[in-house]
Amino acid sequence: MRKIFVYGSLNMDLVITAPFMPHKGETIIGHSFFTNPGGKGANQAVTCGKLGAPTFMIGAVGNDIYGKEVKTNLEKHQVNVEFVDNVEDAMTGVAVIILSEDDNRIIIDSGANYCIKDNLLSECLDKYANEGDIFVTQLEIPKDKVLTGLMKAKEKGLFTIFNPAPISDLDDILFKYSDLVVLNETEAAFLSGLDPNKALSETFKYLSKRGINRSIITLGEKGSVAYIDDEFNYVSAVKVQTVDTTAAGDSYVGALATSIAEGKTIFEAMKFASKVSAITVTRKGAQNSIPTRNEVEAFYQKN
Repeated sequence: MRKIFVYGSLNMDLVITAPFMPHKGETIIGHSFFTNPGGKGANQAVTCGKLGAPTFMIGAVGNDIYGKEVKTNLEKHQVNVEFVDNVEDAMTGVAVIILSEDDNRIIIDSGANYCIKDNLLSECLDKYANEGDIFVTQLEIPKDKVLTGLMKAKEKGLFTIFNPAPISDLDDILFKYSDLVVLNETEAAFLSGLDPNKALSETFKYLSKRGINRSIITLGEKGSVAYIDDEFNYVSAVKVQTVDTTAAGDSYVGALATSIAEGKTIFEAMKFASKVSAITVTRKGAQNSIPTRNEVEAFYQKN
């Protein structure tokens, strides 16, 4: 099995449930507060680790209690943290998450995620990466770091997966070094100016004009669609009772990377990723909601 290298963010999630989203200046009573290790990069790495892939996390945390807990949780799920740096002059990234009406709102303080040292990635890839391994990155670290990461991964002959989240204005050069771009419907709409729910094929065609020739758009309960080398493929969503969508997209990306690392086609990997993300949304939290390989197999034997 090929190795997976995740270059991205590590956060501590502070989660509270509310009966509805408060309005400006309004205070409401919430409940069920808890903390849980998160961050898009760490969530994706934990998914890979829980599913049995040899996984390396590259990033940064603060020299504080949250940083120690985030790294410990990664190690607990068999993720190599040799290249997760402890930054002295920044706090570990934090995400404040409000859960309400089967959805969430998230506010992030990037903290140490914006203090990643340039040498970490090179040292990790030089020491452990082989041609054909998988590289995954997102946008909760600086864009210049993301671009450097994609370029170095391609130089090493790795298969690169880019998850442009949270979405913002992007230079198309990022897509030049991305073998596969995975977006949700909001991100696809931002990049294309089109609603993929109403104009799916046109959305993919516009993305192609920006250099995104191999992409997957996830559509929540409507499933996911891939456009790979002029071929479309649709995978329906698994019907479950949604409790918390916090790590749904990250578990999808991590499961997708794991399946590709196992030698599966992208279309086969999409089916597996849909199953993993479906289980994830039936549980509260980020990394603790992500299923293990045994849990995935047991869930679908039962259902």
